[in-house]
Amino acid sequence: GLTRPVGVLLVLPVLIEALMTWRGTSTRERIERGFAVVAPVVGMGIYLVYAGLRFGDAFEPLSVQNRATLRGGFVDPFTRIVRAVEDLGGGDRFGSGLHLLWAVAFAALLVVVWRTLPRSYFAYCALALVLGLSASNLASFERYGLSTFPFILAIAVVTKLAELERGLLVLSAAGLFGF
Repeated sequence: GLTRPVGVLLVLPVLIEALMTWRGTSTRERIERGFAVVAPVVGMGIYLVYAGLRFGDAFEPLSVQNRATLRGGFVDPFTRIVRAVEDLGGGDRFGSGLHLLWAVAFAALLVVVWRTLPRSYFAYCALALVLGLSASNLASFERYGLSTFPFILAIAVVTKLAELERGLLVLSAAGLFGF
């Protein structure tokens, strides 16, 4: 919560983990879990208080993201995906359109997270994916996706086999060259 405004999303997986093992825990452990659940919110609150004192507007770190050159405000994720498909086939192929390919890749990784990792990780990734796809401007979509650590773990699961790892390295190099 102190490092990024989206750090508050960690409330969901921590809450899931806390509730999954709630029975049979002592009062002290329940209090500790409660602190863990609210910690991302408290961290974000501390950061927003700092921003308010430093810049005069506590919500500036969030509201600045509404600029068209940044996140660009909230859009229904399904509508945004349809627009990205249109962009891929239309004039903005090398802008929003190519982000659609990354959205598909992250959706596939979400399935890997569902099948191989704890449910709390899945909830965190699903929330991050929906939030990323709800931006009017998808320019930072990949950065947000790759900062959601269970997606990285899913990549590690997928590349466990040497043949897949080599293939993905070649594909990554080709993608880097293409971009």
